[in-house]
Amino acid sequence: MGGIDAQAGFYYQNVLGALRALDLIELGSPLVSVSFDNPSRADTIDDIVAEGKDFTEFVQVKWAQDSDSSFTFANLTTAEDGSSESLLAKLAAGFRKIQNLGETKRVILHSTKRAGVTAQTSKGFSKSLVEFLHEFHTPFYTGTLNQELHEAQNYTNYKEILDSLFNLTGFTDQSSFAAFLKSLRFNLSEPDRESLVLRLKMRLEKLGIGERKAGFLINKVVEWSIDKVIVRAVDVLRELGLNDHHVDSLKQNFPIDIDRIVPVPAVVEAIDKALDALPSGYILLEGEPGVGKSTALSTLRIYRRDVTLEYFCFIPNEYTARSRRLPPICASRVNSLRFKVETRWARSSTERNGPSCQRDCTSASADCLVSFFA
Repeated sequence: MGGIDAQAGFYYQNVLGALRALDLIELGSPLVSVSFDNPSRADTIDDIVAEGKDFTEFVQVKWAQDSDSSFTFANLTTAEDGSSESLLAKLAAGFRKIQNLGETKRVILHSTKRAGVTAQTSKGFSKSLVEFLHEFHTPFYTGTLNQELHEAQNYTNYKEILDSLFNLTGFTDQSSFAAFLKSLRFNLSEPDRESLVLRLKMRLEKLGIGERKAGFLINKVVEWSIDKVIVRAVDVLRELGLNDHHVDSLKQNFPIDIDRIVPVPAVVEAIDKALDALPSGYILLEGEPGVGKSTALSTLRIYRRDVTLEYFCFIPNEYTARSRRLPPICASRVNSLRFKVETRWARSSTERNGPSCQRDCTSASADCLVSFFA
């Protein structure tokens, strides 16, 4: 692939990289870092390397203009244009370089191409690729009891194909070949370029960043690729101008006169019950200005040192320091950017309550006090 097709392929890869970069700042993301086109991480499987807390994914991206293009055993095991190795042999070579990594590792072929549905008996493959994936490969890598090929479901039906793949991928022992197949993933029939760009824009909108940043983020992926940067969440936030987007300079410790407080047992009990029941997340207490939210939570802080309070206030047409700071902070909270909370409960709570919170906090007289706890 060369010329315009090559450029289109790189563009597709960079859009995919931009989406992976956004994964770093998602609430509850298991990702720690990503890198792009960095052969020092693992040559031949380095288009995108995504490292998590206990796993690493090595992604090789193959884009095709023709939506009807497919991968078959024949083209997977035939030398690519301009190369002396087949695609499958390159994936295997990359795996051998990272085989001794301690954590879980996955080698992923990500492509818009689909899995071929026709057997190629004349070329030594009596089953189609889609049959192999459904009947042998997926059950093999998802199974926890079978580590060796001969223990796998349908091994007998695919022994001849497996022997051919073993010989064509450069392995010298069956255990290493089995480990390769265990780590290999075929992410095929992936969205086309236009759909992927749309997905990127929708993600940016959902995160409260705005789709206008799509082109900028794609260009940053190119720069990170050239500079061989290992990208972390702080890098993505900085480049998107979000590092201090969520910093509130006002103190959240409001003075209270404990002797003059009128107790509101129902509020205290509800908050205590939620704090004790949930492992982490956040609680939103909202109401009209002056009803006692700040006082109630400042009182709570006296005996609940495991909570963090953040205060947001917005009054239409008032441009004081308090009201100006709310819209970007509240919008970003309800759109799932990662701050202090990293749990699925917080994600689901945001998705469930986010639109209401955003509407109340940015278009009506509201005084919102958010309590984060972990």
